[in-house]
Amino acid sequence: MADKLKPFTEEEKILAEKNHDLVYQFLKAHNYSMEDYYNIVVFGYLKGIQKYCRYVGNNTENNLDGICWNCMRSEMKSHFKMETAKKRKPTEIIMTKVSSAEDKVIALEILKSVMENLTIRQQNIITLKMLGYSNTEICLMMEMSKSSYYRELENIRQMIVDGKF
Repeated sequence: MADKLKPFTEEEKILAEKNHDLVYQFLKAHNYSMEDYYNIVVFGYLKGIQKYCRYVGNNTENNLDGICWNCMRSEMKSHFKMETAKKRKPTEIIMTKVSSAEDKVIALEILKSVMENLTIRQQNIITLKMLGYSNTEICLMMEMSKSSYYRELENIRQMIVDGKF
């Protein structure tokens, strides 16, 4: 099944509402914090509902609980894999190891000035780049195509080159 959710049918909506307790059971069984992991697990649950209704079929030999449970587990695995992935430092920026406090303040002010003139989407891209994520990882996390991503990077670069900050 594809990673992206498709619009739900009425049958799927009803089934998802009826069995929503599976999400809480999963979180409790694995001692996951509701605040930290609910938003991750619920997408696995919804993917399980769609898999059950669209691909597996809801005949008696198929177990909705098991399908949803596996999808939630898969979603958590993907989350932890992304969290523990080695973060890379961007190659475009070379920082000297020795910098004065004044240099740090100036750099921070320039960054702040640039960020204020960016869209929220562009701010998120810059933040993720500064955290060391790769271009592919950023595209996946922000659910955007590579062409849109590179167009946004070019817009940011052009703004900096033109001094529009």
